[in-house]
Amino acid sequence: MEEKNKKSATGLPVKARLLDGSPVILRALSRADRANLISGFEELSPHSTYMRFLGYKANLSESELDHLTHQDPAEHLSIGIEFAGRGEHKGIGVARYQRDEGSEPITAEFGVVVADRYHGLGGATLLLKQLCQEARRNGICCLRGEVLETNLPMLKVLENFNPRFEPGSDEDTLVAFIPLQGERE
Repeated sequence: MEEKNKKSATGLPVKARLLDGSPVILRALSRADRANLISGFEELSPHSTYMRFLGYKANLSESELDHLTHQDPAEHLSIGIEFAGRGEHKGIGVARYQRDEGSEPITAEFGVVVADRYHGLGGATLLLKQLCQEARRNGICCLRGEVLETNLPMLKVLENFNPRFEPGSDEDTLVAFIPLQGERE
């Protein structure tokens, strides 16, 4: 049995392929990724920023950058996906979860974002699949995330995960609940 204060393990890094066959690596983000997160965020279109953050957002705050780059998988985890070929490591997207404090059964909020030019290649699906595996590995029973009803690409990604939907905090949002069935890994 794992000690309560001991950080949980991850199954990262993981090699995979996008729908076009491009090799990618999914890995936990680290403090060394701050600059890449900033530049990646700056490359998002206003539309993508609105779809992901449910509103317009100019940049990531210092506390958001700290949180994304400091990992404690039992509480929160941020996974990046990047191309892995010819010695280059170009970021494609990020997924993360944050455990809901005091929830029983244990739930966590999730979020996923993929750079505009890589939409439609399966990166969000790969990220969310790995995020589910890592959350399950760390004792989380359900992921929940708020999504705009008009974010049809994300709703299509979510279909792969058997979500249950409830009305969101605004009339144009839904909350997706992804059950994490099975044994802890």
